[in-house]
Amino acid sequence: MMPVHVEEGSELWRAVEAAKDAQAGKWIFNEDGKPDGAVLLVPHCDSLWKAVLAKCEELVPRGAGSSRSTGLYAPDGKSCSAVLERYNHDGTGTVWHVQAYDYIGQGMRFGDISVQVHGPWTDNHDAEWERRLKRDDMSKVVIAGHCWFTIGPGGSGGFGGHRFRFTPLNESDCVVTSNDMWFGGVIPPSWRGRIPDTHEMAEGFYPGPVE
Repeated sequence: MMPVHVEEGSELWRAVEAAKDAQAGKWIFNEDGKPDGAVLLVPHCDSLWKAVLAKCEELVPRGAGSSRSTGLYAPDGKSCSAVLERYNHDGTGTVWHVQAYDYIGQGMRFGDISVQVHGPWTDNHDAEWERRLKRDDMSKVVIAGHCWFTIGPGGSGGFGGHRFRFTPLNESDCVVTSNDMWFGGVIPPSWRGRIPDTHEMAEGFYPGPVE
């Protein structure tokens, strides 16, 4: 089900209020009479989200290499939260859970909003690397400088057609030369035992700082 977040005073808010629904929201039913969605009444929906965004910006300024989830509102309409991740040069992510609370009716002034930050935690992106080891054709993968490179089919535009050359670290591997290499990210320290370097870069470049 997809809840619709409604700001106090809006037309939809007034319509739900007019329905005199005693619950926090009003269910929307489909043709079969089953719940198809809900309107979630959030008195200060915009203010809560803006408070979350402001704290995210304080933790990781824009342009610093990060991502943020969409806002998640609590069923009681009293809080909004998001997950913020900053990308690190060693392939890990630093993660925070940012949550804004509406303290109306709890002894605070009307509209007071409190923001709490949980974290930071380190994300090694375990699910992603596990998936790659199971899914990807490892005969097309080169690991160099703790970075994952994939050999393209040729002419698909990897690195703009720049020439790359990798020399093997093991006798069982061979020299890899390609004008169609694709960068797959930096392997986190916790995964470098399972995904060790197979080659050394002799020609080419890394797309960014690597630790």
